[in-house]
Amino acid sequence: MIASVIDSVAAWATSHTTLYWLSWAGIGLALVGILTLIWAVLGIVRDFDEAHLLKQQRGPRARRARTIRRNITKFQQYANSVVQTIAMRSAGLMVIGIGLPGLLLGVIAFFQPWFIPDEAVLLLDGEPARADTQSVYQLSVFVLDQALRGGLSDVFEVFGLRLSAFENNPSNILFSSLTLGYRLICGLVFTTMVFVIGRIAIGYRNLSAAIAQLQAQLETAS
Repeated sequence: MIASVIDSVAAWATSHTTLYWLSWAGIGLALVGILTLIWAVLGIVRDFDEAHLLKQQRGPRARRARTIRRNITKFQQYANSVVQTIAMRSAGLMVIGIGLPGLLLGVIAFFQPWFIPDEAVLLLDGEPARADTQSVYQLSVFVLDQALRGGLSDVFEVFGLRLSAFENNPSNILFSSLTLGYRLICGLVFTTMVFVIGRIAIGYRNLSAAIAQLQAQLETAS
């Protein structure tokens, strides 16, 4: 009896249908994990909170030269340390937000016979082309092309730019939906990076103004 149950479970677990859906479940869990990491890393903007640092300096104006120099050093050290942190996390955001989802898209395309066995996922000169017959390099260029199309919005379409000879096959609804989702993720990452750059620029301007004010006070300090 027990042996029969074990055999039945083993047959179910190793069946094509079960493995197929488990594969898609693994892709789904990986995507959820990636999106969670992206959301966490989006907090990089909070690391450059010059407003909080400036609030700490409110109150009676420092009059002693030693105190003013200490405040100037604090501002400068804060700026330098935050630049390193933001640079590292920004690079991580690029890898997590663009590289990993792109890898998933490439894996699905490369293993098309398993994930999407029916219709070709790509078009080449308007004709269906199976991705599993293409080289890893060609698929990588296709993924990069989609990343730039998502991140740079309509720039590629407006100017007729293209990196890859391949494009997604609109007739394959599933893969086209995944490609659209990847573009949306890349657009979010690129937008975030632009916002971070602007946030850093404004923060540096505020810190520079505060440091200049302290240096002016230093000239008259005792």
